[in-house]
This record gives sequence, structure tokens and C-alpha cells, in this order.
Amino acid sequence: MESTTFYPTTMLRKVEYNENKQIEITSRVLDCVHAYFLKIKELKNYKPKEDSIFNVVLNILLDLSTWFKHPSFSEEKEWRAVGILASASDVERRNIKFRAINNRLIPYIILKPDPKKGLKRLPIKKIIHAPSPDSDLIKKCTGQ
Repeated sequence: MESTTFYPTTMLRKVEYNENKQIEITSRVLDCVHAYFLKIKELKNYKPKEDSIFNVVLNILLDLSTWFKHPSFSEEKEWRAVGILASASDVERRNIKFRAINNRLIPYIILKPDPKKGLKRLPIKKIIHAPSPDSDLIKKCTGQ
């Protein structure tokens, strides 16, 4: 049986730079996880597997780690589209592609506007990337 998660696996969200807010968000999320497991514990005949509990908590912490950034980067005002893969079949289902750069595999997806919503173009006004040893490649990939 494939592993799954009980929270959304793809999100577009604003990066949080404020450390106090990061702590508050993490505390709220972990309180919810704790409450969730207490409810499960109340169910008769339910015996959670130790690794399933670990996987849920690990996936949530990994998700949170994509949301937070050090305050010194706050001028970036970054938004991130993050997709968490819940199982190996997600790579195929989401049509995730890979490219090799400097002996690393970089995952990517092709974004297209949704004609059902009347979009002819993606609602992206500007892409700004940080300085990088791969700046020329990044510019090429983002059409700049």
C-alpha cells in the first residue's frame, strides 16, 4: 500500500520570514497533529504503525521547512509553489520531469494556464531569481 498524507500536497503560499510567526505556525500545526493522534487513539481496534506516525510528522515538518526563511531574506517577499510527493506514483501522476545540472537531478513541472477558468496566460507578472553560478541557465529556463 502506498503512503498517503492527510493534508493538501500542493500549495502556493507566501514565505514567512518572521521568526515569531514561524514558531506560532509550527506550534499550531503540531498541536493539530497531536489532537489528530489523540482522536485516532480513541478509535477502537486502531493500532497505528510506528512508521506511519513518523511519516506523517516528518512530512509535515518537511512541508513547514519549505514555508519558512531566515528574516535576513525578507526583502525578497518570496512566494513558493511547493508540491509534496506522497508516494512514488505521484511522480508519474503529476507528470514531473527531471533535468540534470552539475551532476544533480532537478525536478520540474510544465505550468499551463487553465482554459476552463478563462486564462490564456499564467497569472505570473515577473520572475526574479537570486544570483547563482547557474544564472545563465536560470535566465534561459525562465525566458529572461
